[in-house]
Amino acid sequence: MPEFGTLFTGLAHERKLNREKLIRAIRYFIAVEYEAIQRCMQLAESIHDELVIDVLQEPSNTVMENRL
Repeated sequence: MPEFGTLFTGLAHERKLNREKLIRAIRYFIAVEYEAIQRCMQLAESIHDELVIDVLQEPSNTVMENRL
């Protein structure tokens, strides 16, 4: 899980990633993004407020449209 404790949590490490670790990190980012989309869509399907549904679905739909 990402840490949001400090502004500088996401800074680069002293060592560079090798190819295998870079591929693993990119796969992790993609998986996390799809999981976030899935959670937003599940939450939107669980409520009745149309405004909230639109707010939850709009970013997810935009991300999915850009992926296709």
